[in-house]
Amino acid sequence: MNLLKSVYVYLHDARLKEGYTSGSSPTTGNIVLACSLTMLIVSIALSTALLFPDVADWFDDTLKDIFGRSSGKTIGRLIGIALILLIYPILKFTVGTDESFYNAISEYEGMSDEDKEKTAKRGKWFFLTSICTIAIPFILGAIL
Repeated sequence: MNLLKSVYVYLHDARLKEGYTSGSSPTTGNIVLACSLTMLIVSIALSTALLFPDVADWFDDTLKDIFGRSSGKTIGRLIGIALILLIYPILKFTVGTDESFYNAISEYEGMSDEDKEKTAKRGKWFFLTSICTIAIPFILGAIL
């Protein structure tokens, strides 16, 4: 099972452990994955801008050309929303289809308990790591 499908399995497993019935859907997984991938992309872009001053200048000029005198908060929200709206449909029609989701759940249900635990943990750690990567540019900024 690949890494993205393991996130779906983690969410399904977490709902079952909380006492819910098996009513999880691919929509929840698609939203979580879209947010996770957005955080990874933003982290990579900001880290690149911090490490390479020419990229930072180009990035700054581009944002000023597009958004004018808008605040950084507004620009961040717009970029985040745009990335999520771009990534979500890609996930929905590739990895996150209903058929793919239910196949992943069926595959998960057929695994041994040890493999189930490993797969769910891998999905959980991907999700948590992708969210925590947003701290990398701030750490780099403090160091540099």
